Amino acid sequence: MHESLTHFFLLIDVSVNVITLIFRAYLTDQSMDHLSATLKRGGVKDLLAFFPPHKRENKILEEHFKVVGLPQVGEWWSKKQNAILKDELVKELTEFVQREEPAETIVTAIRTRQDENPIPEADLIQCIWQGCMSNVDWSARPDQIEGLALREVGVCFHQPIDKNGRIPDVTHHTEICTHPGTLLQWCQNSSHPH
Repeated sequence: MHESLTHFFLLIDVSVNVITLIFRAYLTDQSMDHLSATLKRGGVKDLLAFFPPHKRENKILEEHFKVVGLPQVGEWWSKKQNAILKDELVKELTEFVQREEPAETIVTAIRTRQDENPIPEADLIQCIWQGCMSNVDWSARPDQIEGLALREVGVCFHQPIDKNGRIPDVTHHTEICTHPGTLLQWCQNSSHPH
């Protein structure tokens, strides 16, 4: 039994070395975008499957390709994983907004995701904005869009809306809408709406 496990792990290490050789040869004549498209057409979705089970971590994959002189593979993988994380966050925030979850729940979810799998601040702001604005009907008449967007900010941040469909403290929320850093700061520093 021990010999078969040792043989298994040797084969897995061989698989990492084989894809490294293949990628190196491929990238001498083609771009990383071309390799990415080829992997996609070939149904290769998870490069971590080529790594031993105890080394199936994004950081290890990125470091491996950096060390062997193929940093573009590690960077591509990182961007791909980042895109997946962003899509998941937007989907989760959209569901929270649709269910009208409390602001504390939304902020906690964002913080938890950032603790587990941090994404760059600019991307985080974009995800929060997309999640909060997901229910706005952007096909409405131009004169209605501002009110619809502000209403969604009110729903997302659980602020009352007056009879005109406006948030009474519109100055504060307009600042949140127009200055993305304020939106991020609100999520980082508060578990309560202002």
